[in-house]
Amino acid sequence: MKSVRTSKDDPEFVDKFFKNSRLHFIGSWKTRYQEILDSLPPPPHGIPPPPPAGFERVVFHVDMDAFFASCCTVGRPELKGKPLAICHSSGVASGSNSEVSTCNYEARKFGVKKGMWLGEARRLCPHLVARPYEFGKYETVAEAVYRELFAVTPWVAGLSCDEALLDVTAQCFAIATGSEPPLEPPLAAATTTALPPPTTTTTDASPTPSAAAPSLV
Repeated sequence: MKSVRTSKDDPEFVDKFFKNSRLHFIGSWKTRYQEILDSLPPPPHGIPPPPPAGFERVVFHVDMDAFFASCCTVGRPELKGKPLAICHSSGVASGSNSEVSTCNYEARKFGVKKGMWLGEARRLCPHLVARPYEFGKYETVAEAVYRELFAVTPWVAGLSCDEALLDVTAQCFAIATGSEPPLEPPLAAATTTALPPPTTTTTDASPTPSAAAPSLV
């Protein structure tokens, strides 16, 4: 029997659908990210200091490619090496109108790409593995990664759950000159503030976030 898919038969359909959408996750992640920032001590000097004379500012762009698909494989060795797509449904039917949110590189070799209907993706790659969203897991992994980034530098600009900019000018200057970084390692004097539990359910084998580190500007 086909499940109810309209608000005519299920008044809560729209609300349920939105809570399982990427848009809802993006909004909830912004709130979670602010909670992470609020739990960390403020960065030294408030803003990144100017680079030393004769030395340019260095900013790293960290982009975790195929983030949802990569999170899905954590703790699931049976998915290693298999073409994988993340979407709303399993899309067993060849004409599935579930949209591919992301896919791994194994799937991309067959021409599968984000934004494609899953039915079309399965025609290109018949053995494609389709998995649903796991927003709780994405949130946990993203928080763990961000805490590692803050352990490198206190000046991190979070762009999304899987993308950030890091000012590492001081670290690069220290490496180039053989000197000590002008700042103490961010985690050295940081104090950990407990965060409230995520609003979504965390799934299996998610990394445990590290100790807190200085905050974002």
